[in-house]
Amino acid sequence: MFIEVGQKSKLVELFHKEQPSERVLAIAALSEYLSNLHHSGQLLPRRASQPNLVAIARACKFGRNTFYKNKPLQEMLNEYQKAEACREGLTSRRTPIEALTAFLDSLKESEMPLPMHGSHPNIRQIAKLCGIKRDWFYVSPELQQMLGQFNLSEEKLN
Repeated sequence: MFIEVGQKSKLVELFHKEQPSERVLAIAALSEYLSNLHHSGQLLPRRASQPNLVAIARACKFGRNTFYKNKPLQEMLNEYQKAEACREGLTSRRTPIEALTAFLDSLKESEMPLPMHGSHPNIRQIAKLCGIKRDWFYVSPELQQMLGQFNLSEEKLN
């Protein structure tokens, strides 16, 4: 099949009309991701109580910068986050103590063990699961005490 030189520009124009833009693809990917999260009962990945844009972007197969360039994408994520907070009873900002308390309560309910690194609690993993910075465990005597008490009570049960 041959195309006349004069028709080349029309063909290129049709091709671009048929191709969805990066914005549309990103919105579709995020929409599918959020829908799957909701149906599986999982929460948005978080870092320091905020949605982890890197993890979400990787799961959707686009760059984190897409969130900053695409206003509808930001709005979609913000709306989902608000709905998730209402649904799950989350607050947008939890203190480290509230986050650790909720995490330890969930471990008790599910009868899961505390993440350990050798004979000590795995601070890095616990902080990640709580959505707080690991440094809080080094500067907060309350967090250290809570973790120590939970660890002792767990050892007594075993």
